[in-house]
Amino acid sequence: MKDVNAFRLFVLIVGVGCLLLWGTLTKGQDWGDDFASYIMQARSLTEEGPRSFIEANRFTIEHSSNSMGPVAYPWGFPVLLAPVYAVFGLDMIALKAVGGLFYLFFLISLWFVFRRAHSASVLLCLVCLFALNPTILASSNFIMSDLPFLFFSTLSVGLIGAFITRVRVTRSRVADGIVLGLVIAAAFFIRTNGGLLLISLGLSQIVMYLHLQAPIWRQKRLENQTISLRGFFIPEMVSLRSLLIQAAPYATFFCAVLVWEFMLPEGGGSHVNALKRISPTTLRDHVYYYLTLLPADFFAGIPYSRAVYAASLPFAIIGAIQRTRSDYHVWIYVMLTLALYIVWPATQGIRFLFPILPFYISFVLTGLGVFQGGKTPFERRIRKLGLYVPVFLVIGAFGLLSARGVYENMRRGRETSFGPFT
Repeated sequence: MKDVNAFRLFVLIVGVGCLLLWGTLTKGQDWGDDFASYIMQARSLTEEGPRSFIEANRFTIEHSSNSMGPVAYPWGFPVLLAPVYAVFGLDMIALKAVGGLFYLFFLISLWFVFRRAHSASVLLCLVCLFALNPTILASSNFIMSDLPFLFFSTLSVGLIGAFITRVRVTRSRVADGIVLGLVIAAAFFIRTNGGLLLISLGLSQIVMYLHLQAPIWRQKRLENQTISLRGFFIPEMVSLRSLLIQAAPYATFFCAVLVWEFMLPEGGGSHVNALKRISPTTLRDHVYYYLTLLPADFFAGIPYSRAVYAASLPFAIIGAIQRTRSDYHVWIYVMLTLALYIVWPATQGIRFLFPILPFYISFVLTGLGVFQGGKTPFERRIRKLGLYVPVFLVIGAFGLLSARGVYENMRRGRETSFGPFT
């Protein structure tokens, strides 16, 4: 009965988040970012064809005094926009609703990805922190690929945890591998850093393999048996069938990429040239920026947001350590993502951290739970109340800020005073 009530509350929270998101959308767009290219790519899919767009945009990029981006961004997000553009044209509300739909999918995925890690009440807190968050809601007001990528990234990491870390089988291991490969491919089609998910999968499989072999190697050491290199890398228990099963996600991913590249070439390739601007100074500055400054923007709008982030950091570290054995795949993905951003010459806003924020907040909540014990029921209730009251205050502040933003937007009739649509 408790689970049923918790799920009803979850549905209610997601519904409130959707209403807030719908009230956040405006009829305009600011001048910056990549929205124009995304719309033109989507339009090319419905009208003149992608090759015409690539030829025209290549001329623009190559003859500009300052190169502003690649010839074409990854085609995944334009493909999602194309049907909406075909029906509604240049309707900003309709085009922004695509990101909003994937925001809804992301909120739903939180319940299934994190329900093993948290109790129902803590899981509801996690969903609230994202459903009511004014920073993430504001990002839905931009035609960007961040929210679709957030959904596919979160789902991919969740499936890696289910299929690899916990060896959970739904239909069959091959079918699960195909599903995982398709989800990772979808993330890659939207943002090229989705390739980190495939690397995370491979490293997670290696860690799982080493974990399974540890008792065998320990027993051989106790029996003074020599472990050969061949026995280390290819033990007797590894069969051709098991290798094929493990390879299913990769085969699916590369087949999907080949088909995609054949149909829609040249998406997002020129970004790699930016890596030439790496220097020790940028590395140092980016470590400080991405680990110390930028994450505090998740709490933007509430008083002392940087202090709130600083207070959450020790709990996140404790929670991550607490879940190292069960969630090492999350560690791998978070570290790879941060490493990519640190070596990337240009910095970006909080949207770059969206893919790792669900796991960070989840670790924070786990870290809080470590300290909620006590010798008596009264002491346990008091400690739990003291730990989670700040979480409730943050959730309440998020809700008030988001509701106020919706009120102001609707009072203006969704109009904006800047940008190309004024």
